[in-house]
Amino acid sequence: MLVAMRRAAHQPFDAQPLVLDDPITVPIIGAAAEHELRISASTQRDRFTQTARAMMVVRSRFAEDALAHAVRDGVSR
Repeated sequence: MLVAMRRAAHQPFDAQPLVLDDPITVPIIGAAAEHELRISASTQRDRFTQTARAMMVVRSRFAEDALAHAVRDGVSR
């Protein structure tokens, strides 16, 4: 859930272009978690939170790119 929250926060709080465009994470975390993100806007912009979010977003992007390459190269299982 923490990674999903960080990925969701990446969408509205980080500069464009986004490292990871993730339109489904916000609906996945649910309305209560989305509300929590929105009311914590100042915390979402502090250096520690931005750094933690960046690490998780980059890790997710790397994994998703590796998966896409594997599928493109014919891996099916």
